Amino acid sequence: MLEQNKIGVQNASTAGHIAMHEACRALEASQREVDKLYARWQELEARREA
Repeated sequence: MLEQNKIGVQNASTAGHIAMHEACRALEASQREVDKLYARWQELEARREA
């Protein structure tokens, strides 16, 4: 999903500012999801090591 949204931003760069804005918002949302997953992973790793 994140990679698809990165490609979407690249494609939107020539499609106008509205398309670019929407693509950037989608990319930001995907990045937040990835960040949440990594944070959860770190939490679980810390519990396993404790």
